Amino acid sequence: MDTYHPSTCVKHHTSASADSRRNVQPGAADVVADIMQRLLQQLVQNDHNEALQETFSKPNDAAVWLKTIATALEGLTLHLSCSSQKTRSLLDWADDFLVQLGAAVTGLRLQPLYAVLARGRLRAMEAFRATKSMSRSEVFDVWKEPIFQQLQVLVKQEGRTVKYGEVPAQLQPMFQLAGLLRCQGHVEHVEHVEHWCHRAQSFESLRLQLPPGPISAILALCQLQLHYQIFTSNFQQFKVSSKAAKVAVFSAECSSFGRLVISLATDPEFRAVLGSSGVSLALQALRAQLEHYISGGNEMGRMRFLQVQACALQAQLDGDPEDCKRFMNLALDEWQGVVLERWSDLRTPCSLMKALESAGDQRNAGVSLCVRDVSDAAYIMETLDLHALCMGALALCLACTVQQNGREALSWLQGTDGTEHNTLPRSSREVLVILLYRLAAAAGRLDQDGFGRQSNQVDALEWWKFAEVRKATLGDAPVAPIVTQRMIALTSMPESCFLSQWRSGGCRLEAFNADQGLQDGLMFAEAFWSWSQWSAKWQDIQCGQCPGGSAVGCQTAALRSLKVLFHGPKVYSQGQKEPSQALSPELLRWPAWRSGLLQLRVIHQVSLLYDCLGESDLAIACADCGLELMERKLCGDCRWKIRFLCIRTRCAVSCFSDVTKEEHALHDIEDLWNRRIQGQPRVELTTTCEGPDGTISSPGMPWELLTLWVNASSKQRRQGRLLRLLSQADEAKLPSESVVLLIQLQMEDRSELWTETVQRLLKKISDHPSKAPFPRALCPALALLAQALFNDLKDGTCPGAEVNWSWSLLKAAADLKQCCMVLSQPAEQLIDSIQVAPSLKSFLQVCAAALRGALFMGESAVARHCAQLLLRVEEVVGAARPPRPPRPPNLEEGTNSRERSPSRESGDIAFSRAQWKLCKQVVPCAFGVSLLFMTELRAMQRRLEKMDHWSALERLGPGSTTSMLGVMAVEDVCSGNWMSQLGSDMSLAWLQVDWKSSSLQISRSVDVNPERSERLLSQRLPLQSQVLRGLQDELQQLHRSNSEKIKELWQRQDKKSEAVRLEFWRSRKGFDDQLGKLVEKIQKEVLGVGRFLLAPWPQSAAAKQRVLDSLRSWLTNEAAEMADGLRLNGSLDDPEQAEHVFLLALLLIEAENLEVAELLLLLGQLWDAGRSALRRWAYSMRRHSSDLRGSLKELNEASEVPLLLYLDGVMAQLPLEACPCLRQRNVVRGLAPSITLSSLASKPVAAEATGFFVIDPAEDCAAMGDVRQLLTSWSSHGQSWHGHTGKLPEPSRVLEELCRKDVFVYLGHGERVRQLLRHEKLQVAGEVAEENDSRRAGLRSTLMLLGCSSVKIQKGSMEGDIESFGLASSALLGGAPLVLGAQWDVLGGDLDKLASRLLQRWLKEGKTSCPSRGGLLTALKDLRPKCLLPNLTGASLVCYGIPV
Repeated sequence: MDTYHPSTCVKHHTSASADSRRNVQPGAADVVADIMQRLLQQLVQNDHNEALQETFSKPNDAAVWLKTIATALEGLTLHLSCSSQKTRSLLDWADDFLVQLGAAVTGLRLQPLYAVLARGRLRAMEAFRATKSMSRSEVFDVWKEPIFQQLQVLVKQEGRTVKYGEVPAQLQPMFQLAGLLRCQGHVEHVEHVEHWCHRAQSFESLRLQLPPGPISAILALCQLQLHYQIFTSNFQQFKVSSKAAKVAVFSAECSSFGRLVISLATDPEFRAVLGSSGVSLALQALRAQLEHYISGGNEMGRMRFLQVQACALQAQLDGDPEDCKRFMNLALDEWQGVVLERWSDLRTPCSLMKALESAGDQRNAGVSLCVRDVSDAAYIMETLDLHALCMGALALCLACTVQQNGREALSWLQGTDGTEHNTLPRSSREVLVILLYRLAAAAGRLDQDGFGRQSNQVDALEWWKFAEVRKATLGDAPVAPIVTQRMIALTSMPESCFLSQWRSGGCRLEAFNADQGLQDGLMFAEAFWSWSQWSAKWQDIQCGQCPGGSAVGCQTAALRSLKVLFHGPKVYSQGQKEPSQALSPELLRWPAWRSGLLQLRVIHQVSLLYDCLGESDLAIACADCGLELMERKLCGDCRWKIRFLCIRTRCAVSCFSDVTKEEHALHDIEDLWNRRIQGQPRVELTTTCEGPDGTISSPGMPWELLTLWVNASSKQRRQGRLLRLLSQADEAKLPSESVVLLIQLQMEDRSELWTETVQRLLKKISDHPSKAPFPRALCPALALLAQALFNDLKDGTCPGAEVNWSWSLLKAAADLKQCCMVLSQPAEQLIDSIQVAPSLKSFLQVCAAALRGALFMGESAVARHCAQLLLRVEEVVGAARPPRPPRPPNLEEGTNSRERSPSRESGDIAFSRAQWKLCKQVVPCAFGVSLLFMTELRAMQRRLEKMDHWSALERLGPGSTTSMLGVMAVEDVCSGNWMSQLGSDMSLAWLQVDWKSSSLQISRSVDVNPERSERLLSQRLPLQSQVLRGLQDELQQLHRSNSEKIKELWQRQDKKSEAVRLEFWRSRKGFDDQLGKLVEKIQKEVLGVGRFLLAPWPQSAAAKQRVLDSLRSWLTNEAAEMADGLRLNGSLDDPEQAEHVFLLALLLIEAENLEVAELLLLLGQLWDAGRSALRRWAYSMRRHSSDLRGSLKELNEASEVPLLLYLDGVMAQLPLEACPCLRQRNVVRGLAPSITLSSLASKPVAAEATGFFVIDPAEDCAAMGDVRQLLTSWSSHGQSWHGHTGKLPEPSRVLEELCRKDVFVYLGHGERVRQLLRHEKLQVAGEVAEENDSRRAGLRSTLMLLGCSSVKIQKGSMEGDIESFGLASSALLGGAPLVLGAQWDVLGGDLDKLASRLLQRWLKEGKTSCPSRGGLLTALKDLRPKCLLPNLTGASLVCYGIPV
């Protein structure tokens, strides 16, 4: 018979009340809660303590009681719908009850009860949060002062009263529900410490399950408050059953506090409120507590690891990693006691195997925990570039994994038993192989530094071979993480090791296989990044690949990785089957340090590749994102900051320009490295460092900083110190990057090492293994070598003065032809073996090889620089020519009795034609190269947009040949064959400013034959000093004055008066006249006599024949001597004579518009005749030109082919279409050959036009009535036209319409259209209709952007190095056939009338399938003069794209 006991009664009543809690009505909830409180309170009354202790001493009874109490507390805090005031009192009472219960029953495990109470507080806070709006930063800001004071107390380890401020009324209930306001002060009794630890653990458990928000912020503050109270109590006097238990309590508390501090330190909102000082104080508090409470035991290594993490975060703030290295050594020393001895000696596979064998197969209990911590520590060391410590951590991690799996793992690593007899699970073997590849990668990074030094302590090749042997036992289909780590290790290996392995067949790349199974989005991101990293050092060169080659594919992979990282951490393949092999949990772990390192690496890689591809704006934007990521998440360290800052500085100026212009940025980088990091050697970017060079410490200098230092030193003539440092490298292992730096340093001041360095470079190229990928650095090295040879030739060191002038021209022509052959040589061959000497042949071959390699490797700056050097070849030949002999005085000018040298004349002709042939291959590469690469990049992104990750990896990864096939092939660019794909219905011309030679290069396609001859004419016109800068300033000042005048009149009180209106239009007319005069000045001072190359060419065959007949008549009757000299006596259709025939034909067409003096100059350049003969030819040509125009009018064949005018960033800023020579021409501006070909391939078939429009989205342009009325009427008569008037639609909706409609019309403010059409969205809009068709994708609409400065170049460069064309280039990259817009600010009313007439004329009145007769270009040309302001409004409208 059971005896009566009060606790038994309480138990029965409590259970009954708890069971009925779900049926309690809200009105009775408070009463039920009071009853349950009284029943529970009876348990902890003093007179029942002994009986209660006796009851809980029995395990079964204790379990039943704990479950009953937990149920009751759950009912009180979670299920009863009490009033808000009652809820707060219940939660506070439950806290006190658990403290009393713990005091009544010693040794009672209260953690589950505190977890129930914490969930109750969470439920109450979520209910309150639903009724009040608050942010995470507001929570931290309210508690800012207590946080600072608590952290200061913890740092100084001295008692101090924390003053808690007043909590705002709107947040006070939330803080009360969390219990934060009552948890103030110290722990009164040391016996209560355990309860506070339980409360802290329960809050941490909930916080880690919540997403970032105000509630998780309050829970973090509660946890911090509890830790503060615990640490400031007599924590060390806490009595437990044993010393080991006490150490466990200390370790658990310190670990919990460490996790909290690290979480807060990397919290962007916490950092924004408390600043860097608050974060630094929190990290100092953590380090102080760890030092104070740390003790021996199995948790010693973990405590040291927390110190490592705190110091790593601290290094991000102050740049000093010394403490991090010290604590990491201590942590490894602690961990090695768990596994094996002397971790620092495990530098080779042999030493590791010996250590593992001597350790035996004893298994420690702490090994499983040690594996994770040591692996995470390796990621931290890798982030901080501490590669020696990273190797030590990885070696210990490998040892832990071996001991975890026993003797079987050691036997498998040693290979002592056959693979078929080994019982080690496959997942364990995969983990071991991945660790071996990580060791190989760390050894490769440690084995070299930026100065080409190799360490004698490790051998990356040994680790690589060891990993390869063990991987081979897994079979032919290793899991994707192994393929990823293998590629990372390959990229990290020293260049000499990689090439030696390639020769032996040991470095073949492996493709990703969908059957391998990736199970996490972060693993996909790492897989994409590993393939992208490959292009940072190596580039495949294959026949038929697109411009940019594998760099384009790798950038696509990097962008895909970026998308996975920041837009979806968990991404699975579409339709992916369950993987046949389950991956080990070790492979699926992504600690914060690993994911943070991957984010930094991906952003860094994207920024570097954008820089190589020539998109400096995007590279700078990515570098800024990297810096912001470091600031917000406190990841990385100062070396990563230096990397991003160096990229920003490099992109600010051209790689061949003076980087010292960025003095402020250079000073910041110099200060960061020299003072904060105290790196060695000290860099000299803006100042001269005193003292000795010092020794190279580990970690080494970031490569970006070394490159920037070399650039600055080359311009400041301080190369000596760097030359000494770089020359200490082992010649046999010198990487290609260091060769580039040596050549750059030795270019200006040639030393005895110059020839040795050059021969070293050429030997690298000649000894390169067949079909092996090329180091990316070879192209910049060849470009620098070509620049050095060019300088030598220009200075007159070319041995050509001893030979006859005509013979030298013939030799130069032969060298030019051979250069053209080098540009068209087989894809896999970069350059033939040559002896570099200051000769024209050597320069041309080296420069052509560098240009061609740059196109294959995606090096925009190198390609542009080499193309400009080749176009300046006439300067080199002119420097080698001896002076012409004076004319004999006894001979009359212009007579036929003067003796001539046929060889000299044929030399001139041969050289001109060879030069034109070279121009055909080089001119398209002199500018617009970045757009050439970007076309292929965006096309590839569109092809992969709808693919799942596995399909994208298979398409992009190694072994895929389709990843490098695009819109056009490199061979077509190098040979000029792409021009044959355009047809004969348009003419091509190029205008490019060469700032090095102060000249304008004008080039024109040869259109004399019905089928395009793929030939080019080119002429260089000298420019007067500062003429372009002066015209640019004058144009900007004119528009500035125009805007200021409009603003002045608009602000007047009488702005609606007739006088103001008259003054307004009078000033507009005045500015319009000034702009007209400026346009004429542009034609005279910039285009000059070379404008005849822009002359129109007839459309019909009859008109073309009439021009050729007129030219033949002029040559026969007036200029027979010239015809004989130029060898034009035969058929004018001869391809060998096509260039001179077409040049004379253009001159004949345009002669009537040229001055006699200009004709004299041009004819004199063609043929060296006397002045009287030249004058006679000039006047006769003008007569024939006048007769020709009349003859063409009689034929009624006045139509002409449109002119596709490729402009560089400088010329594109000028209103060239308004120049008299182009005013009556159908002109459309081009950007890059690949954009042209892509647009022509996807050009829609002429049909009834469909359209979409956005009119006056700001609703403040009342003058825009004509277009509004026209388009509204069109939309009301059918479904082909629709749009928005008076409101701005969603950008996504506009992009959808751009992919479906034929025409898009925008009329409104220019800034609104830039908000509507984002650059990055335009460039990748749409998707490929057919998977194998890279051209038919993207935008479909012709864009008419009728707003102020809608196609203005946003960042024009007066140095010609920036290829930024603003919104127009983005739309064309996205696939739009044509973009029409304004170059500057215009009047809305005049623009509205022009747009209305243009739409009516183009789409209704002049609808035809022939663009030259009735297209948009013709309509625009005819309507420009009819504007009220033909120059301010009409001349502002320009077209980019292709004729439509």
